[in-house]
Amino acid sequence: MEDRTRLWLAACEADGIDPKASFVVFSDGNAAAKEHNAAVTELLALIEKRNRAIQDKAAKALKAARARRLRRMAVESLGLKKVRGAVTGTTYYE
Repeated sequence: MEDRTRLWLAACEADGIDPKASFVVFSDGNAAAKEHNAAVTELLALIEKRNRAIQDKAAKALKAARARRLRRMAVESLGLKKVRGAVTGTTYYE
């Protein structure tokens, strides 16, 4: 059984609360509830950290895509066309 689930069940049992109740208030002296809250807080912090990393990665990708789009628009505004070299495969404009 997962640690958080075990702590939840222990906290409910300590205060005589049905674990499937939709709203629960634990007593101040319930040690299992304090441990459960600490475990949930740790989990939420981890989720927030991963979410921030994903958002940062997405923002970086959007910024790079915008920069490519602006470069292409600048080159096309000068009347140049994108050409891929036959031998090396590099891109240049002519």
